Amino acid sequence: FSYDGGEPARMPDRSDLIYTYSPEAILGVRPADCPIIIFSADSPKGTVNGMIHVAWRGAAHDQMKDIDRCFDALGINRDSARIYITPGGQAETYE
Repeated sequence: FSYDGGEPARMPDRSDLIYTYSPEAILGVRPADCPIIIFSADSPKGTVNGMIHVAWRGAAHDQMKDIDRCFDALGINRDSARIYITPGGQAETYE
């Protein structure tokens, strides 16, 4: 897997992870009731910014291990990681 840092890219694994090295790129998401992990971290190619969709099925089937492998593939320095996890169950999901 190779990436030139232009458009946002998805990891080839089942992790539902999208990322970019471009500071001009805007990543957006409109979740239903699933949490989203938003992260920024240092890597050998520079700062990587990304988002990970965390659905219940993925979380129940080792998605965290997949995310860990993706972070390894990107060379993410975990000590530099800045992470925000959105709450699940957005208000507009419920009447």
